[in-house]
Amino acid sequence: MRPRIQDREMGKLRVAHRNAGACMLGIAAAAACGPAQAAQQWDKSELERVAAEIRAEVEDMRDLEFGHPVAVELADKAGFLAHATERMNEMTPDGKFENDQDIARHLAMIPTDMDLLATTMEFLAGQVGGFYSPSSETFYLMESFTGDAAKIILAHELCHALDDQHFDLDAGFVDTMRSTDASTAYASVVEGSGTWLMTRYMFRHAGDLSPAALIEASSASAQSIADTPPYLWKPLLAVYQQGQAFLDQGYRIDKKAKKKEEPKGKADPNESVDGAFERPPRSTEQILHPRKYWVAGEMDEPVAVRHRLGALPSGWSEMHRDTLGELLLGVFTTPLDERTAPDLSDPMAALSLRFTNEAATGWGGDEVLLLGRDDSRIVHLATTWDSSEDTAEFSDAAEALKVELARLAEQLAGGASGGSGVRVVTDTARSQVRVICWSHAKVEEVDEVLAAVRVEVGE
Repeated sequence: MRPRIQDREMGKLRVAHRNAGACMLGIAAAAACGPAQAAQQWDKSELERVAAEIRAEVEDMRDLEFGHPVAVELADKAGFLAHATERMNEMTPDGKFENDQDIARHLAMIPTDMDLLATTMEFLAGQVGGFYSPSSETFYLMESFTGDAAKIILAHELCHALDDQHFDLDAGFVDTMRSTDASTAYASVVEGSGTWLMTRYMFRHAGDLSPAALIEASSASAQSIADTPPYLWKPLLAVYQQGQAFLDQGYRIDKKAKKKEEPKGKADPNESVDGAFERPPRSTEQILHPRKYWVAGEMDEPVAVRHRLGALPSGWSEMHRDTLGELLLGVFTTPLDERTAPDLSDPMAALSLRFTNEAATGWGGDEVLLLGRDDSRIVHLATTWDSSEDTAEFSDAAEALKVELARLAEQLAGGASGGSGVRVVTDTARSQVRVICWSHAKVEEVDEVLAAVRVEVGE
């Protein structure tokens, strides 16, 4: 039987989360800051001692036991970059970054001259405070951290280690790696679990933790977020903030159901975490709208959207296909002048951050296809929506972006003579919208390619 956390305490935890705001998002694997306290830098023996203490607390709060010890090491920026590179080589299909870059450039989600891999690595290196490697089952603390900030990071990352021993995190990511949407949904469970436990740890030690360890973390990470497009920072913040909210919603729905069955019935927050690992959400839509996962009568599973290719013209081939999901389509449909980063030094700014919008809600499913021939590219985004109203909202948002999309496509083509263009094709009767962008190709060539492309929905 799991130890029960009283409802009164869970209410306090939610208050603590609101007050901590972006600080919690910033500290554990999402905060760039120097030492939060003027304490002596830890050596490995001190790290091992503190980790052993916190490991016991993590077991108690998660009501699970470690099957074997977790190695702990100190790391610097170079060590993190080496680790991140190794993980990407292990977990990322060949060419994914280059293909994602082509898609994001054509859909105006990153600048046309941005090197996505280099920017991502630089961004993450500026954010990380500690990281757990499932492949080596080792926790690494960035050597600049010590004191209370390091303890909070340890609580978060040791929760990952414990979850990994019970649910095999790498297997979960492997199962979803072909879909950015599904992978982000699974990451939201992983990071939501770590963030929720970290919240409970902070509440448990509220009288002991230095406020400076929280405040400095959030303010220091704000600049690196401000310097990157929402395509990078919004999913990163979402997996922490929305991931925790998703699990918390599951707990509250379970609590309400148990009280309805028995007035004194109580729910256990760990049950929602375990359940989400055992049956992971399949889309960011379910993360952003938790009732579409947790309530049986409101369950909303993704609709399959698949491109079927006939014989492509000579030289053309499929390069990549992916599902973007509601979260990234929310980024795509956000007007350019509204794509601003939150000030993470202001907790209210972070907590009021929206991860979707009217144009992206009502998502049913999507698939984006990248076709190429030498330098020529065609991006074909096919989407399906829950209703004609949802279809119109997405279509209107895409139409509003056409001028910018056309400008960027021309830029990618090296000028008007290079051949570029944009189309938004709306089929209201079928609740489908297609967005097609191309560069380094003439209209006649694009039409010839598209004649070989068929979209199947729900099959």
